[in-house]
Amino acid sequence: SENAGILGFPILNLIIISLFWKLFGPFGFVLIELLSVFIFLKLFSNLIQFYTSSKASMIFVGIFLLSISFYLEFLTFLNINFLYILDINFSSLYSFRFPRPIISNLFLFAYIYICHLIFIRNENTFKNYFLLGLISGLSLNIFYYFFVIQNLFLGMLLFAQNKLDFFKSLIKKKKEIFIYLLMVFFFFLIYLTNLKFADTDYISRLGVTSLDFNKKKILLNYTLNFLQNEFFLIVFVINLIGAFFLKKKFLNFLVIFFLATI
Repeated sequence: SENAGILGFPILNLIIISLFWKLFGPFGFVLIELLSVFIFLKLFSNLIQFYTSSKASMIFVGIFLLSISFYLEFLTFLNINFLYILDINFSSLYSFRFPRPIISNLFLFAYIYICHLIFIRNENTFKNYFLLGLISGLSLNIFYYFFVIQNLFLGMLLFAQNKLDFFKSLIKKKKEIFIYLLMVFFFFLIYLTNLKFADTDYISRLGVTSLDFNKKKILLNYTLNFLQNEFFLIVFVINLIGAFFLKKKFLNFLVIFFLATI
C-alpha cells in the first residue's frame, strides 16, 4: 500500500548476517557458525577458569552445554515426560538456527559473563559497565526478551549486593550507571525508530496487538498457571535450597539469574 513502511524486524541481527553475506557470500554462514561456536566456548571456558585450573574441565563445560540437547533428545525414546521438558528447555539454550539463537544468545551469555566479572570478581570498572550497556542495547534490537531479562538481572544483582544501601550504592557508582543507561538509551532510540516507521500490516502479522482488559486477564491466568507448574516449582525449590545451604557466591549469582528469567 501507499502507507507501507519498513519491515519491523530485529535489524541489528540482520546487519551482522548481511555483512558476512556481502563479504564472503554463502560461505559467510559457515564462518558465522565457526565464530559463534568459538565465542560460545570461549565465554564459558573463561567463566569456569575462575573455579578450576584444569583446561580440560573448562573446555568440557562448554562442549557439554553445547551438546546436552542432543543427548536429551536421544533419551526421549524412554518416553519420560521430565526428560522431554528438559530437552525443550536445553534445546533453546543454544543452536545454529539463524538468526536466533546462534547470534542473539551469545549477547545474553556475554552479559552474564561481564556481570560475573563485576559482581563476583569485583571488577567494577567503567569499561565493564560500558560493555554491559552496549550488549543490552544491542539485545533490545536483536531479541528484546533478553533485554528485559538482562536489566532485571542487573537490578537484582545491585540490590542483592547492597540491600539497605541500594540507593547509596547507585549514587556511588553514578558514572558507571550513567554510561550504562546512556548506551541503553541510544539503542532504545533505534528501537523506537524501527517501530515508528514499521509497516502496520506487518506488525499485525507478527502478533503485536493492543491489550484490552480481557487479554490482560488471559496473560495473568497464563502466568499464574506457569508459576503453579510442577516442573517450575521443583526447579525453583532446588535453586533456593542450594543457595541457602551451600551459600556459595556463584550459586547465588545463578539463582538471581534464574529469578530474573521468570
